[in-house]
Amino acid sequence: MSYLYIFVDESGEPQTDRCYAVAGCWVVSARPNPNEVLMPTKDRLMSTIEGSELGKDSIGELKGASTPPPVLDTLFAYLRSGIHDDSSIQQTNYPWQVSKPMRYTLHEVNSDAGTDAIEDLVGPQQTGETLKTISLASILSPLRQEDRLETGDFDQVRVYLDAEVWQNPAQRLREVSNLASDELPPVSFETRDSRGTPGIQLSDLAAYSWRRNLLKTDCETAASTLNDFRFFR
Repeated sequence: MSYLYIFVDESGEPQTDRCYAVAGCWVVSARPNPNEVLMPTKDRLMSTIEGSELGKDSIGELKGASTPPPVLDTLFAYLRSGIHDDSSIQQTNYPWQVSKPMRYTLHEVNSDAGTDAIEDLVGPQQTGETLKTISLASILSPLRQEDRLETGDFDQVRVYLDAEVWQNPAQRLREVSNLASDELPPVSFETRDSRGTPGIQLSDLAAYSWRRNLLKTDCETAASTLNDFRFFR
């Protein structure tokens, strides 16, 4: 059995920060334990940080906000080729046409504009959760497009999200009957501790680097790599 894994994380706050970004990291793996998926890549990236003059001596988790932009660029430069060496993910028969074992979906929103646009409709207490729900729907949008995914290349779809704040947005999408195309198996959602889930850590790096590039125009290698790996350009 094989699983389509989608690991999701965010950068910024949808109601308070000028830019809010969400990233989804997509891979296929035969491993049923999400903690094992992308572990070889995570270990290599951690070694790269620990060996960098700009990095830390010892880290327990990949965190974009704790990593200097030059090091983030180095990490994503490694991903361009190094991801093809990860034995924990499917390296052939990709469910997408691009010859990459990993894909990214990215979504960003101007928080001020987004908040102003919907606050009068849903109320100030629901604005943040509504923006999260819209962002998550955007991240998962390839599931609805049959021409984007070859459904015969995996048996289940599993979405893993960082932190409990995603529970309500996930539940809202879980209740949507047309979340995925009719050709796909049911989609499951689960929140997990990012520290034990390498895929969520890679999504954290992506969301932070993408947002930082939009705000400060650095992390150029990271943003370029993400653009090459994304579903929609």
